[in-house]
Amino acid sequence: MSSTVLANTGDAEAQVSKNSCTTSAASSGISVEVDKSTKKVSFTCGAGINEVQPSNEQSGITQCYTKEVLTEPKDLVSLFGDGSQVTVTPSNGESSDGDKTVTLKLGKLPQTTQTIYFGCTGKSATTGEGQETLAVAAKDEEQKCVVTVTVPADPDANSKPKTPCTLERQNIYLELTSGTKSVSFQCDTDIPTLTPGVDSKAIFDETCAKEVPLADMLPSAKLATEGSRYTFSVDELPETAAAFCYKCSAPATQKGKAPEQQTVACNVKINISPGSLEGAATSATPGSFLALISALLVPSSFLVSF
Repeated sequence: MSSTVLANTGDAEAQVSKNSCTTSAASSGISVEVDKSTKKVSFTCGAGINEVQPSNEQSGITQCYTKEVLTEPKDLVSLFGDGSQVTVTPSNGESSDGDKTVTLKLGKLPQTTQTIYFGCTGKSATTGEGQETLAVAAKDEEQKCVVTVTVPADPDANSKPKTPCTLERQNIYLELTSGTKSVSFQCDTDIPTLTPGVDSKAIFDETCAKEVPLADMLPSAKLATEGSRYTFSVDELPETAAAFCYKCSAPATQKGKAPEQQTVACNVKINISPGSLEGAATSATPGSFLALISALLVPSSFLVSF
């Protein structure tokens, strides 16, 4: 066997070892990174700690942890889009005692690099009584290997247009159409607070003054945030044209000036096209319709200049 083959074999074994959670590596854990092109990454939960967490007996693995201490699980689909899933494959067929290969596949990459976590743990203690039970439970508690997964940013994210809302601009205007069912914007660093907030489930009407329930106005609308970037999207356009608004403003602790000395916000005005030609027609104003009829009925003699 040539030295080249031996070197390649050694590299492969080192990579497998690096991506494997074993009982000996449990205290330090392992780190892996999602491939940008395939949006996939695999790791192994070794024998003795081959229970993959977070797990649901009915739905399998549909979540990941957002904290290294393996807390605050969140749905993969909500973080990385439809098609995000985890597949667990036992190395010994149907056997549950050996290694398990875990493959994470993401629907899309985020706009900023994120870190998520999984756990490889031992089976829960179900036997023993008294002190014996406590001893087994303590041992199981030690048999936990944290898998740190780095999810790289979408390479195309930085090439997408970013629209900052600044005090100098005071207003920015975004168009949401059937061709682009989402718009993105940013609040400038000195006015970083968005109102209504992402968790409020509300939005301002076209006057930028009155809050209305987002679900009532646009049932399929969503507002997501990644870092300082906000993305407003809809799955279905409304039947008639609509306009809504968000505000970027300074936090209350920074508003030290008197009201007459400051411009308090920058308005993000979002115009939404109707989902059909019929909707576009019905969204026309009565005045514009009457003007069109009048123009058609005016005798040609009136068009002669005096």
